[in-house]
Amino acid sequence: VHPTGLVNPKDPDCKVKFLAAEALRGVGGLLLDADGKRFSNELGRRDYVSNRMFANKGPFRLVLNSAAANDIHWHVEHYEGRGVMRHFKSGSDLAKEMGIAPSTLEETFKSYIEVANKQTADPNNGPYDAYPSGKTWDSWGKKFFKNYEYKMDDEFDVAIVTPLVHYCMGGLKIDTTGHVLDKEGKPIRGLYAAGELMGGVHGNNRLGGNSLLDCVVFGRLTGKDAAKTFFPAHEQVPLKDLAEGRTEASKRAIVVGGGLAGFSAANTVLEHGGEVLLLDKSAFCGGNSSKATSGINGCCTRTQQNLGVKDSVELFESDCMKGGSKSPELIKTMVENSGNSVDWLVDNFDLDLSLLARLGGHSAERTHRGKERFPGMTITYAEIQMAEAISKAHPDKCQIINKARVTDLISNDDGEVIGVHYEKAGKGYSVFGPVILASGGFGADFSKDGLLAKYRPDLLKLSTTNGEHCTGDGIKMGMAAGADTVDLEWVQVHPTGL
Repeated sequence: VHPTGLVNPKDPDCKVKFLAAEALRGVGGLLLDADGKRFSNELGRRDYVSNRMFANKGPFRLVLNSAAANDIHWHVEHYEGRGVMRHFKSGSDLAKEMGIAPSTLEETFKSYIEVANKQTADPNNGPYDAYPSGKTWDSWGKKFFKNYEYKMDDEFDVAIVTPLVHYCMGGLKIDTTGHVLDKEGKPIRGLYAAGELMGGVHGNNRLGGNSLLDCVVFGRLTGKDAAKTFFPAHEQVPLKDLAEGRTEASKRAIVVGGGLAGFSAANTVLEHGGEVLLLDKSAFCGGNSSKATSGINGCCTRTQQNLGVKDSVELFESDCMKGGSKSPELIKTMVENSGNSVDWLVDNFDLDLSLLARLGGHSAERTHRGKERFPGMTITYAEIQMAEAISKAHPDKCQIINKARVTDLISNDDGEVIGVHYEKAGKGYSVFGPVILASGGFGADFSKDGLLAKYRPDLLKLSTTNGEHCTGDGIKMGMAAGADTVDLEWVQVHPTGL
């Protein structure tokens, strides 16, 4: 559950809401309750922040001073254009809108500045335990402070936020190559999973910025393994050469799902000399990844090196393991491949990922984004555009079909997955090849007999950040083919829905 979904004052009960990027808190945004008081560590884990909201009095407001808003101005301008964030000329104006005395808000700001100054001057000897580690002078456990000079004569950008169903940590069991595992722990030949429908990576809490990362990392790993296993005679080729029609490829893999995980897998299959058929049940591709707003994590990237940020695989791995993953080998795989995956995006898709932020639960600034637009949108659409360019240059090598609903997997007598059945425009089709499932989670499956009702019925009352396509299709198909599952009960509530 994501703690900061954005509430539109004109439609507060809307079931699907916008998400306030965790980067808004990373640049210094404060969370205040109905009385104008802080009630949590703004950079705590999402489950922690959500639980603090459930235990306190709303409505809750995400408040950015002018310095914080300037650091992330594109997001602020977008939210204000959507009507889910308001600009206030002063703290007094904000206090009036909240229905509290200006002196109350001023005291909150003064105490926050005092704590931040103490932490800046003496970061290691505070009386309170800090998250994710160390000590702090903040009673709520906040360790890192940015843009903390909150003054009543400043201007503010403010949104009312609420917890939302956000991300399903559970799904199909996989190994470190992305192979789906059966109930005996053995790989099902011909079947892979990448993105939200795979389980076991994040435990009971996914860190912000890790969703785009696991999509790219495991999309690349599955695409590479499928290509090398089923099309071993082919060598790696530059994607840009493929897009310009300057090279050949052969043999086909089937990718189910047209989000970032699906296109990372598809582009990697193409990069390694294979062919791709990508099927997506929606009218257009993009998925939930295109709505991600904070960025993509990576450690030891060129951007970190250029900006002098100290980070390590071990530190990143330690931060991720605090979520209680049952599969530490998957976290290790994701983290070790994070830096080269971010650099792969920059090198192959001409992306700007030159800005860094520290999100909740991270010990270093490692969440990458560019100077304009939401990072999920720019990254996902860059990959889509590359695959579309290749499909135009090599229509026999890359095919993308929308409004194509995959209904089930095709298995042979040995239990190997050899293809899929799908429906389009009322007709049924069968296609064959190794299958990479990348169709997302079940965060919008509000049906009475759906996965959300079965594993987390307590969350059915919440709104969601997920698109209506997120109904757990790939997980259900994998289970029907004999795949094992893990952590299906772990559904993340994001605290700042709009």
